[in-house]
Amino acid sequence: MQADRRIGIAIATRRRREAVELVGTILDEHGTRTATVIAFQGTRADFNELEAQISAIRAESGDLHDVRAVYDPCSGASRARNLALGALPPDIDWCWTPNDTSRPPRGFFNQLRHCLTDVNTRTTGAVALDYVVGEHPRRRVSHLGQLSGWSLWLALEPAIIWNRIALRQTGSFDERIGTGSYGWAQSGEGTDLLCRLEDRGYRTVTARLHVQGIAQHTVVHTGKALRKEFYYSVGYGAVARRHFGALRAAATFPGPLLTLVRRKTLEGNRTTLALSVSAALGRMVGTFMGERVIAIPRIGKWS
Repeated sequence: MQADRRIGIAIATRRRREAVELVGTILDEHGTRTATVIAFQGTRADFNELEAQISAIRAESGDLHDVRAVYDPCSGASRARNLALGALPPDIDWCWTPNDTSRPPRGFFNQLRHCLTDVNTRTTGAVALDYVVGEHPRRRVSHLGQLSGWSLWLALEPAIIWNRIALRQTGSFDERIGTGSYGWAQSGEGTDLLCRLEDRGYRTVTARLHVQGIAQHTVVHTGKALRKEFYYSVGYGAVARRHFGALRAAATFPGPLLTLVRRKTLEGNRTTLALSVSAALGRMVGTFMGERVIAIPRIGKWS
């Protein structure tokens, strides 16, 4: 990547305050040229406030940082990411897709720029980073060097840097799956895209950098939390079947329960039996129903 090129950041969100906080941490990285697009799917009133805040930020940052927001009255993180990616300036080669609760650590962009100078854009479709919650890695990939096949599940969307040319050739996120989408498959969109990139001959490599995130599954006794866990796991099962077949996907059914028994934290600290059972059932439904589950409307909402 040429030294004068900017890094693109595509943010999908329904939450104004979190988005502004994330932009603030991005702008704290002095000396690094970035371009940020926020695809906002909250209320129109919140978007108007967001635009006012973005205007103030743009006035202060000068031409070093390009920050703007676009409004989308629909829902779905995959749809919003695609809108944000498409709205980035044409001189962007690499794009980061953080969640609004993700944060770059100090020096992140300078280190990322250095890493990307040695990455071959003709053969590499994505660069996966570690994802850290507090002081503990939730997903660690940097020790592997390259992800392929089933190991692509280790990469998380907010800790992936995407080759924009490869996305144009492959197609971006499948808007029918992922958080906020219409159907039951409320996760797996990142892995699906990585698999499609691999099918086109692109590699997913790793870098010794990390993204900061927040703890997951902090509210564990509500129907909302159980419903969310179920639908996220349905997406896991559906995407696993799509790319790896029903038998390989079925082998993951006991995974959440084994994780609980072994007190592992890879899946984000499912701390109760109810959450683990919901995850196992969701994987089962997603695997058995496959593509059909994508068209079934989900019940309930979450932020």
